[in-house]
Amino acid sequence: MLCFIIFIVIPVLIAIGLSFTYYNAVEPPRFIGWSNFQYLISQDLLFLKYALPNTFKFAIIVGPGGYALAFILAWLISL
Repeated sequence: MLCFIIFIVIPVLIAIGLSFTYYNAVEPPRFIGWSNFQYLISQDLLFLKYALPNTFKFAIIVGPGGYALAFILAWLISL
């Protein structure tokens, strides 16, 4: 449980906190609120054109495909 907290929970919480800041690794983080997310949704064309559609395609193919493949392999093992 300690390893889970140290290597999973704490980094996720720090990443969530940093997503609401302007941080360039030289200056200390400066809180800017939802501005990063507003920029991502409204002005980042690479995100809207490539990253978002690819994420949905990946989720649609890999999600059900993984479950189906796991079911088929488990069924083959049980024969």
